Amino acid sequence: MSAVLQELATIQPELDGVALGTARALRVLIATYGDRPHRYLWFIGD
Repeated sequence: MSAVLQELATIQPELDGVALGTARALRVLIATYGDRPHRYLWFIGD
């Protein structure tokens, strides 16, 4: 999860609109559930 947070922090300044909203939602999701054991984050699609 920490790798995803680092990548989001790197690309977030370049995002706008829907992509920015999605990045922010992902950060909230990871902050809320990322520290629990046996959690996976799956990306499906492009």
